[in-house]
Amino acid sequence: MTSALMKMDPAGLPALPSVLGERRYSCQTGGKIRPGIKVLTRAAQKIEAARRLYDEGVEAGQSFDDIEARIRAAVPNLDRSPLTPRNVPYFTVRGSDFAMPEIARQIMSKYAEDRGDGILRLYRFPVVFASDSLLDVMPHKLEAYGSGSIKFWSDFSADGSERYCMTFAPVRKASSGRAIRIFGGRKHQLREANEGRCDPENCPEYQNRQCNVKGRIIFYIPGITRVAPLELPTNSLYGLDAVRETLRQIAAMRGGRFSGFLQGQEAFWLTKKLAEVPHIDEEGRAVRVEQWIIGLEVMIDPTRLLGAPQEQILADGERAASILTGNAERIDDGTDASFVAETAAAVVTDDGAVVSEGRIATATVASEGDDGDGDVGAPIERDVSARNTQQAPIRTPQQAAPASPASPAAAQRAPNGTATQATDGVAAVTAQAQGIGVDAGKYIQFAGKRWGPGWSKNPNGLKRACEELESYRGDPAALIERIDAELNVFS
Repeated sequence: MTSALMKMDPAGLPALPSVLGERRYSCQTGGKIRPGIKVLTRAAQKIEAARRLYDEGVEAGQSFDDIEARIRAAVPNLDRSPLTPRNVPYFTVRGSDFAMPEIARQIMSKYAEDRGDGILRLYRFPVVFASDSLLDVMPHKLEAYGSGSIKFWSDFSADGSERYCMTFAPVRKASSGRAIRIFGGRKHQLREANEGRCDPENCPEYQNRQCNVKGRIIFYIPGITRVAPLELPTNSLYGLDAVRETLRQIAAMRGGRFSGFLQGQEAFWLTKKLAEVPHIDEEGRAVRVEQWIIGLEVMIDPTRLLGAPQEQILADGERAASILTGNAERIDDGTDASFVAETAAAVVTDDGAVVSEGRIATATVASEGDDGDGDVGAPIERDVSARNTQQAPIRTPQQAAPASPASPAAAQRAPNGTATQATDGVAAVTAQAQGIGVDAGKYIQFAGKRWGPGWSKNPNGLKRACEELESYRGDPAALIERIDAELNVFS
């Protein structure tokens, strides 16, 4: 059976066949705001040429990568990198980090502050997120680089139970002995060592600090004229975790959403805060050190976000109207009490068949710079109390609604005497999930976390879920990975 729904990709665009394939949507950014600075190492400070090139580069607004390259070219006998990261309370904005250097000047002009030292610095700035998916706005993984390119990186199995170490597959050679032309990019494979499992504590690259967490926060800045979003790269587990927890708290208050403006305001501000973080020294002892950690402030009264989302308000209004007009009934068929089915009063067609129209609604509760590493934070749980509202009379499946003459409107909906079948929204979503090999229970839980508990009460919410499932029909493994990441990694 061919679905009447247009196939959509994860970015919400029509998924048309393309030789580019159906890879997961990856956001391309137009510039970087750095979480810290780099300074000369003690060895480099002793070299006059290194000091001169560093000062010239900083004054000219060059990126630290460019400054380092110039120093290495002028002083080739340096054993190590001439620059080292330094943890500072402000962000770094340089024109060379942007496709349009004017963007850096716009940011500093609007949001830089002088905090008494006579120097304008970026201590905090507002951001707006374009997606409600944590993996879209905060992608991160373990990565190891070699010879200027990525060598190994972490990835999860389809069910999220295993973390693997991935690498590029060797390029196959033709009979002539020359490497074949690769179509669609280099192929990936599991690393041969350790059966492909990612085990940092037994990984030589991780223990030698060659493999580290690499993440970035992707956002827009209000008032900055740029179509592409900007990014803040960070290696800090503490910073990433702090941002994640703030976004999850806001999503819990907004029915699963944190994208866009909050109450019409630019509510999220990226900033830094001084905190004590645990650190294991070379002797294996736990010590605490002070570091400036990336944080996300919410500049709005949180209680204003606790109102029901607009979609849920509309769905509740429709349900109340159907109850008041006598066109709704509760069906007690032994299923979980959180699932309430509503069907319209039965009508009789011209050929005497008794049919009904309806919908199903669920009320289930869904559930930088190097500034430190580690893992903190706890999952956020929320409890939604049962509503204290009067319900329509309960009927069991054996107690069918009495037949009544068809109204003109109902007859118009069922032309030629054909019966219009009752629509079971959640059941349709469940069947579609199972049809593409996705665990239906997990998808229902994922949908509740993503869109809030009101998604299944609204026809638009049910349609959106069906469209998303259809968009992953060609690559269900990508959806399974996304669901497991949301339920397990960010649980």
